[in-house]
Amino acid sequence: MNTISSMSRIAPAVVYVGPTISKNEIARMLPGADVRPPMRRGDLHRDRQLHYPLFIIIDGVFFNDEAVSPREVIDIIQDGAVVIGAASLGALRAAELGQIGMLGCGLIYRLFRRGVLVDEDEVAVLFKQDLPYPSLTTALVDIRWSLRIAIRSGHLSKAEAQIYLERARSLPFTERSWKGLKCSAPFYSLKKLDTLLLCREVRRLLDSDPSILHRPRLKCIPFPDHQELREDNGDLLAGIDMDKESIAVRQWLKVICNQVITTTDFDVEVNSSLLMRYRAFRDGIAMARSQGLQPQIKHRLAAESQIVKVHRAIDWPDLCKRTIVPRDELDKLCYELSLVKCLREVLFASKYPDSSIN
Repeated sequence: MNTISSMSRIAPAVVYVGPTISKNEIARMLPGADVRPPMRRGDLHRDRQLHYPLFIIIDGVFFNDEAVSPREVIDIIQDGAVVIGAASLGALRAAELGQIGMLGCGLIYRLFRRGVLVDEDEVAVLFKQDLPYPSLTTALVDIRWSLRIAIRSGHLSKAEAQIYLERARSLPFTERSWKGLKCSAPFYSLKKLDTLLLCREVRRLLDSDPSILHRPRLKCIPFPDHQELREDNGDLLAGIDMDKESIAVRQWLKVICNQVITTTDFDVEVNSSLLMRYRAFRDGIAMARSQGLQPQIKHRLAAESQIVKVHRAIDWPDLCKRTIVPRDELDKLCYELSLVKCLREVLFASKYPDSSIN
């Protein structure tokens, strides 16, 4: 049986990493992988055109016009690549694009996916722009994690930890640091822990399916110039024809996200991650239909369970009794969610039931 042993080379694969963990540590855990600097816009298009089949995203640039767009991730997934993220920008993009087939791993990813964390500010740090890309500030999610451990270990009371947390939240990410908080409790990095977990899960993924490292391009044509995509990315509604899709967006938000929009000002009422999720959801449906996929009962039950959970209903019949949306619209959205779950399984996830990648 052709499997990837614990010391096999993970090649060709590319890892984007910087302040979260050192290049040397990644090289030890994933020997043979091409370790790149934190991701910038255009990197995914460039590296997929170089025929890399596996993309492991940890760190990337935030909050400026160099940040990688969700569209770029979608492009390379639709081109046949496998994309996995955790810890930082990788966790954020995986939570946004899970319905289109990006894989995620770790606690930070799960917190974003469930809506417990919503802001990029949670994982963003300031770092030097040259090797080894050391972090100059501390991620808010790491401060939260350290304070939680400090409470459990008796270093701090809940009241003391809350004071430190509020102080950290009041600072911009460019000024936030554990040292600056003058906290005497030990510091722990959840981002690094999630990265270590990701490396183990990548090896398990490849043990299950070594063919991932040999996935060819499906289109073999250049991707759109990423410079052209910048104009679209500044607009939260880019790629959504609101004249035609306004009702669909509202219904999706109401059923899938349990969020009601009361005005026409989507830019104000809907955060960017939700609109990215809607675009990914819509693109996933289109991809599934283009491949002639049909969801199975297990996909339908999984979709029902997800919707029931977000609305805090007892079960599907209980949810149907409520006046969320008309029953035919509820069934339509549930079917579409089943369809993207079917697509996700076909692309990657069903082969790895024991993995935390989901």
